[in-house]
Amino acid sequence: MGSKIIIFFVGCYSLLVFSAITADGQNVRAILSNAQLPTPRGGMAGVYDGEDSIYLFGGFATSSGDLADVLKYSIAADTIQRASYLDIATAGGGAAMDSNRNIYYFGGRRNSNIYQYFPDNQSFIRVGSFPHENEDFGLVMPSEDTALLIGGYYRPRDILSLNLTSLESEVIATIPKEQMSRYSASAVWVEEKQAVYILDGTPTFPNVTKFNPITNNFEILTNYFPRILFNYYPKAIWQGRHGYVFGGISNDIPYHDNIIQFDPEDGNVNLIKVLGYPGTSASPLQLTTPIYVEKLNRVYLFGGYHSGSHSSEIWYIDLDPVSPPGTTSPPVTTTELTCPPCPTEQPPSQGTCPPDTLSKPEFTKAIYQHIFPLWPSNGTVIRLGISASTPGGEPIQYELLSQVGFLELTSDQQLVLTSDLNEGSFVGPNNVLVAEVRAEVVGDPNRKGAAGVVIVFPGPTVATDGEEDFLK
Repeated sequence: MGSKIIIFFVGCYSLLVFSAITADGQNVRAILSNAQLPTPRGGMAGVYDGEDSIYLFGGFATSSGDLADVLKYSIAADTIQRASYLDIATAGGGAAMDSNRNIYYFGGRRNSNIYQYFPDNQSFIRVGSFPHENEDFGLVMPSEDTALLIGGYYRPRDILSLNLTSLESEVIATIPKEQMSRYSASAVWVEEKQAVYILDGTPTFPNVTKFNPITNNFEILTNYFPRILFNYYPKAIWQGRHGYVFGGISNDIPYHDNIIQFDPEDGNVNLIKVLGYPGTSASPLQLTTPIYVEKLNRVYLFGGYHSGSHSSEIWYIDLDPVSPPGTTSPPVTTTELTCPPCPTEQPPSQGTCPPDTLSKPEFTKAIYQHIFPLWPSNGTVIRLGISASTPGGEPIQYELLSQVGFLELTSDQQLVLTSDLNEGSFVGPNNVLVAEVRAEVVGDPNRKGAAGVVIVFPGPTVATDGEEDFLK
């Protein structure tokens, strides 16, 4: 196992060090399957039946919109076929299998229903419903008959429990506001810890949060977490020893060909380089559906969006080089270094502390928000007061990171629409556009700050009790 140390400055005095690791002589590789999805797509829900089949539900593609497909992938044969159809086209839902091997699909765009799927005759029945629509939530299974839905676009601060025996659901906890709403969460359940670990690295909240569903207690862990953007749709799996996050790495970080490994035993967060991993630095992988197959210690990745378009590819990654089953992984050290306090009278350049020139730009807000009551036209200017600064007052350049082509950032930090938008335009899930604006000190690309931009367009976005201000 090889490693390299990466150092990040946080504020003026603190440095966090973590490792990007590779497996020497046994490189982690993404292998492209011979099978392909019927059409390019992302945002599917998936479940493994414990034997040979993986079922995929719904999905979305720019060319076709939401999908109603149910696909069946055979691991042994490496083939995929359309097995059935949902009675609604949807994306961003969840799927689970209970202790009796019953398969369920639930949630997703425009869907609050819970369906049971019968693979033998390829049919569905509606067996329940949620009190609210939700999509792009994190999904973990604390037991074979309990699913927890973490956050999501409609309910970004809810943790909802679904009993797969009674098919009843209830919100069991609310994520505290200061811990950041989870619009598109990735999470894992760790049996030995009896806890959910929410693995998230939004521009303003790069941390791991531990949630105890018995006490409903939230704990922010002090780990550094690589920057993951919630609008890049990261998804996580639990391998038995480590959590892994796929997709969602920001395109301003040169690790598009990495996956993120989290170890709950020591809190280490590692970047794992994967040879052949899909995506580019400008368009990293997102919206993929990872499914873990325990008997092979392998993760399958179905579809997604990368390299500028949706994908019909199926990839798999064997985790033996970095997480061999039944053994202990080589240690990767996480170290925190601290500089002595600087006397207020002593200029930093004369002392031992890092000078102000190491600080990154800070925005006036963590999230800038605008709501359109009516659909806007080409040339509409959105004035949000976007601004960032450094203690030293160095010149700053700004950049808008977005997956849409109808929005531009002007030289004075205003947002301008470059095309007409109407009810048929796709601007983002639930008609909510989430982007990121980045500030960089001119001439120093290592000093960057970021803030979120949330624009709400007319349409299906619904404010629910207690959540009217969830975007603020």
